[in-house]
Amino acid sequence: DPGGVAGVDDQIGYYAGLLGSCFYAPLFVMNIAWGLASDRVGRKPVLLLGVLVGGCASLMLSLSSHFWVPFAARLLAGLFGANSTVTKGHLGALMPDEVERSWAYGIYGSVYGIMGIVGPLLGSLLTDPARRYPGAVAADGFLAHHPFFLPIITTTALHVAGFVLITRRFEGPKLASALARPPPTSPQATLRAIREDHSPAGARASRGGLSWATVRAALTPAVLRAIGLYCSIALVNMLWTIILPLYFSTAAVDGGLGLRASQASLPLAALMAAKFLVQFFGSVHIVAPLGSRATFIVGMLLVGPVLLALGLLHTLPAGAGRWLALLSCMMLLGVAEAMCYLSVILQITMSVPSASQLGLVHGIATSAAAMVRTIAPAAGGAMW
Repeated sequence: DPGGVAGVDDQIGYYAGLLGSCFYAPLFVMNIAWGLASDRVGRKPVLLLGVLVGGCASLMLSLSSHFWVPFAARLLAGLFGANSTVTKGHLGALMPDEVERSWAYGIYGSVYGIMGIVGPLLGSLLTDPARRYPGAVAADGFLAHHPFFLPIITTTALHVAGFVLITRRFEGPKLASALARPPPTSPQATLRAIREDHSPAGARASRGGLSWATVRAALTPAVLRAIGLYCSIALVNMLWTIILPLYFSTAAVDGGLGLRASQASLPLAALMAAKFLVQFFGSVHIVAPLGSRATFIVGMLLVGPVLLALGLLHTLPAGAGRWLALLSCMMLLGVAEAMCYLSVILQITMSVPSASQLGLVHGIATSAAAMVRTIAPAAGGAMW
């Protein structure tokens, strides 16, 4: 009975929500701190620290058999988990207009989407190898007692690879003074700005601080509206992230779909595949003709009907027809989510008054979303 929680089926939703919330609670504050830090000392040191601590947290998870160890690991990862904030601010600084930013954020989301497809599938293959591969893995060995060791240690290895890649290949503006200039209008200007950031003059100019007046000036009505939209999609996304895996795995007699862990990864992979396609092609075929605001509206209008249809799938008889409906709903949900996120990140970036405030504003936006994501898992688990 590790941690005193194993076997308590009627509290699984509560503990799942607790693990979700403990990651996002520290991000409520730390996203702003890391966003400011990236504007002051550069993106690269912050990214390296985030990847390093993330790898250590993954290593803790791989060896845990007590509930409070993964809780502590998730909390630690949340304290240093602002790399997405830093990356979005960096992309916004490098890309001068909406089309280029849409393309950059689309590629960023596409890579995330590819990993979202590969991750669940790889996880299902590596989880509980003693049961899945009885001829190759000892029934009472280390992997039998730590069934999630292989997928999580693979995550740790990816963190190490990311650390090496950032160390060797990442280049970008290091200092806040460089971002105080207007965004570059061409690739040549971007490269010239990067070179200037490493000069002694740039180093001297970076010693200034950020005042509270600067923070207030960054929070214009347009910025606040965009952050509000970001929080709305973060809320519904976090609710279905917590609820859907529980819904998939719950027995049919209790109103769920009764899927095994290996089966539940397939609809999640379908969602990520749809997100990948929209994020990769969406900047040209969706955002460009519709605009970021209309793209967000269409995406949110899709969410309600799709979630309602998912909730009614348990009334269908098990079989190929229900699987087809499930995969279709998950792909539509992926389309809606990708449209919303791509458009709202563009709206946040375009509403920032100055390029020198990109890290700050994205930090505030992600912190606000983190507050929502802290509340949503616990609320979703309690409702379940």
